[in-house]
Amino acid sequence: MTSACDTNPDRWMSDEPADIEAAKFGCEECPLSRFKACQAEGWKHEFGVFGGLSHHDRKALNALRYATTVKALNNDADRTDRQIMADRLAAKVAEVSAAQEMGGKSPREQAMVLVGNGLSSREVADSLGVNAATVRYWKSQNRTDQAA
Repeated sequence: MTSACDTNPDRWMSDEPADIEAAKFGCEECPLSRFKACQAEGWKHEFGVFGGLSHHDRKALNALRYATTVKALNNDADRTDRQIMADRLAAKVAEVSAAQEMGGKSPREQAMVLVGNGLSSREVADSLGVNAATVRYWKSQNRTDQAA
């Protein structure tokens, strides 16, 4: 995923009023979930548009009020991150449950299915009740079997 400031960084650092307004609009349309973190980054820079705020906007804002706002926005971002991680964990748990329902398959076969679904060796080991080193060994054996 690419933000507009990555594709045309000169516009975000320009002093031209038209470029500044275009950059602010680009920030409003930003697809990145960390949009507000850009505003916090802007306080480190004397010039440029960050998070929809130009250097003039940042100078006009009350620094304490802005710091409070940024803290609240970062807390929202942290909640979003926790939700994303919870969703990923739920998906992995569902995959593990599906693997446990593979009744007739051996633990090695189950492990290869889970590894194929993107789980790490540690996650597969935890779900199957084996050692992560065992899963890594099975993976190497599986690569050897496929090469033959």
